[in-house]
Formats: sequence, structure tokens, C-alpha cells
Amino acid sequence: MSLILNNVVLLLTNLFEMYIMHRFMCVFFSKRKAGLKTTIAVYFARFAIGSAIMICGTYPIVNIVFSLVSLFLITLCYEAVFSKRIVITIVIYMCMFLAETVVSLCMQNRNFGAFHKIENISAMISIFIEIVLWLITLLLGKFRNIKKNVPLPKTFTIAMIIVFLISLYMEMLIFQQKYVNDSIAAISLICVLSLNFVMIYLYDSLSGMFEERTKAELVQREKVYYHKQSEILQKSYDKLKHFRHDMKNHIFAINEMINNNEINKVRNYISNVTEKIENTEMFSQTGNVAIDGIINYKLSKAYNMGIKVNVDIAVPANIKIDDDDIVIILGNLLDNAIEAVEKIKKDKYISINFKYDRKCAFINVINSFDNVVNFIGDKMVTRKKNGSAHGIGLENVQNIVEKYDGILDLEYENKKFVTSIILYL
Repeated sequence: MSLILNNVVLLLTNLFEMYIMHRFMCVFFSKRKAGLKTTIAVYFARFAIGSAIMICGTYPIVNIVFSLVSLFLITLCYEAVFSKRIVITIVIYMCMFLAETVVSLCMQNRNFGAFHKIENISAMISIFIEIVLWLITLLLGKFRNIKKNVPLPKTFTIAMIIVFLISLYMEMLIFQQKYVNDSIAAISLICVLSLNFVMIYLYDSLSGMFEERTKAELVQREKVYYHKQSEILQKSYDKLKHFRHDMKNHIFAINEMINNNEINKVRNYISNVTEKIENTEMFSQTGNVAIDGIINYKLSKAYNMGIKVNVDIAVPANIKIDDDDIVIILGNLLDNAIEAVEKIKKDKYISINFKYDRKCAFINVINSFDNVVNFIGDKMVTRKKNGSAHGIGLENVQNIVEKYDGILDLEYENKKFVTSIILYL
């Protein structure tokens, strides 16, 4: 009866460990890659095999191999680069190993001698180990950057793996000795714990730093890209102005052709002139190079894709918004709108309203979409496959809005998405 009770407690403890493994994954990964059923199946497989190994009491090397392999298989259910999967597998195993070591060291202490009188001591030890692991997940949850899927330098990843493996090996050597001084055991454990948490802290800090660097590079590329497009559109705008200036000459030439009864030449001439006008579609003519350039370029692209475009822009040419800021705001909003409209087959439209009043800029972009919005927590995320390289456009817009103490509001219903921005200038 005692053996049955012990095994039941071990099974329940192992089940609790699956919950703790899930908490670890939530700490280190931001998004699940596999389907829910597949993920549950992987967790259940670890639970079933782990329970069998725990009850049978196999060799330690089998436990180590099983733990590492099963942890790595679980990480495959989440989005991450390969190097991060390896690091996280070792980090979680180190946490498990250190939890076991802490509990074992406490049990050997004479103050805990009463526990040795408990009949089902192995089940009690397992419970304490899982409690310690749960506390570790709470502590690791304070780190905010380790779940970001940012590729780190290979040298740091290798160094981190080596440090963890050496720590594991040293602790195993120490605690395999028949007689270990309590002070030496405690000091070695404290050193290993400190070293591992320092490495995790460095990993967290570097992840944050590399993400900021990636964002900065993307913002810089956006600025260069949008400025180049603004220059191209400004040249087209200048050509149109020259063409309009020469309209009298065109009319005079057509009149001369008519007087000479050269009807075919008139038709060809008018056709050429009309083509030039159509190829220089202007949706914005504020006189501000950045605003006109980016709006005309993006909306011309949308117009050529068969998207209905509606524009209402009334802002001064010398509006006090940095060119870099306005091209990132308008570029990202229109890019997102075009991308959303591309996903639907009918009722394709984009409407932009840009007004200036009493030192405030009001920007509204309205577009049709397929009524599908993705969230992680309360944050809207991209639907593109490469989420680390995409999906930060709206975050860049938010940063610029905050720079002007402004407001960014997103609303969506009935297949209509509305982005509203107020900038206080």
C-alpha cells in the first residue's frame, strides 16, 4: 500500500512538473510554433516516459539524457532560433539540477533529520524539488528580454553552454563524494547558482541590446528608403509642374496642327500628353517634399493595384514635423493599409485624412480588411512569417507619436480598420 501511495504521489509530482515546464517555456519563448494538440502530445510524452523512468528507478545517465532530449523536443514547439533552443534546454536542465542539489543538501542537514523518518521520503523530496523549481520560474519571470527571439553572437552562445556544462560537471564531482563538508557543498552551490544567474542576466541584457540595435537598423533603412522615394516623387512632381507651365505651348502646337488639317498628328500629340498626365498621378500637393513624396508614391502603388483611394489633405508646407518622423508614420500606416487590403477580394479601399489645426496634426487612415487581427497579450502583432524582422512598424509609429506627446488609436469593426493619430506640435 505504501509503495502504491508513493508512486501516486510521484505521478502527481511529475504532472506538476509539466506545468512548471510550461511556465519555463512561457518565460523563455514569446510565441508557440506548433499546434496546440501537437504541443500537448509532446508534453504528455515527456510525462508518460518520465513517470515510467521515475518509478523504475533507472541509471542517472538515462535520466540526464532523457531530460535533455525531452526538453529540447518541447522547445521545438515554440518559435526560436536553433542556438536559443540549445541554450534554453541547458538552462532549464541546470535549474532542475540545482533544485535537486539544494533539496538534497537541505535534507542532509541535521536540522532536517526529522524528514528522514518519513516513510515515503522520495515522494517528499520530489515535492520539495518541484516547489523550488516553481520559485525559480517566478524569479526568471522578472527578466523581460530572454523571451525575445533575437539571434546573439555565436561566441556568447558557446561560452554560455560551456559555463553551464562545466558547472554541472563540477557539482556532480563534488556531490558524488562519500563525505562532503557541508560548508564546501554550500559554498560551491552558491557559486554555481550565482554564476548561472549572472549568465542568464547577461543573456537577458544582450537580447535587449540586440533587439534595440535591430530596431534602430530597420528604422534607419526605412528613413533611407522613404527619402529616396520622396526624391523620386518630387522629381515627377517637378516634371508635372513644368508640363503645366508649358500647357500654353502645347495648346499653340495643337492649334497649328488643326489649322494645317493634320488630324492624325493632333491625335498622337494629345495621346502623348494624356499619357504623361496619367503617369504623374498626384494625390498630395502640399508643397512639403516628405509628405507629398511618400503619400504620392504609396497611393500611386495602391491605385495601380485597383484599390479605391480617397484623399483629404490640408497641411502647410512648413508643418513642424521632422521629415524622418513623418515619412515613418505615413509610410508605415500606408504600408499596413495596402498589405491589409491585398488580403481581400472586393471592397478594396484606402482613405487618408491629414489635417492641421491649432498646432495639432490629425492623421486618419481608414482601410478595408479581412477582419482578422492577431494579438499576443494586449499587443497587436504581424501576420508575416518572419516576426523578428517585421511587425515593428507600428511600434516605431508609437515611439514617434510619444515623441510629440501625441495619441495613437486603433479601431476595427465590420471589416473596417481605422488608425487615428494626433500630434501636438
